[in-house]
Amino acid sequence: MAGRLAAKIAVQETLVGQSKTDWSLRDISVMPAKGRSGPVKSPIGGYLSLSHSGAFAAAVHADRPVGLDIERFHAFSLPSLNYFLTLQEIACIETYGYCDHYLTLIWSIKEAVLKARQTSNLSEMREIECRGWSLTREISVYERGERIPNVHFGYWSKYAIATAGSNGERRSVE
Repeated sequence: MAGRLAAKIAVQETLVGQSKTDWSLRDISVMPAKGRSGPVKSPIGGYLSLSHSGAFAAAVHADRPVGLDIERFHAFSLPSLNYFLTLQEIACIETYGYCDHYLTLIWSIKEAVLKARQTSNLSEMREIECRGWSLTREISVYERGERIPNVHFGYWSKYAIATAGSNGERRSVE
């Protein structure tokens, strides 16, 4: 519910930016395009992504596909690591070790990229690879050997946050 409220506010802020102030939050519907999960449909056109974790929620509305993810730091089991990490990423862990906040950030980056693709299929996470994180802490994101531009990420409090978009352009974030 908090994620949908943040999405409504992001849409409302976009409308205010367009000098359309006659929409109230009650007038704005932000439901998944199909069923109860998956990409959320923007009621005014454009693209909408939302995320929530713990007591926090965030949303972004943009002209082009956009993805947003927020995750509270948590531990990962070995089976879950094998689910979302590539073989190269697992090799980095075996060589350099890891900590939970790095792994949470990698998960968040991959989920934001998938949301920007407008997919709800998390099984595609292993097609996305984060490079450089074990040595330099500067992560570059790749898919099938091609660098994915416009992926932004960081930490806030005990959370990892990532956004991904086709051109990085944003209208409003709440």
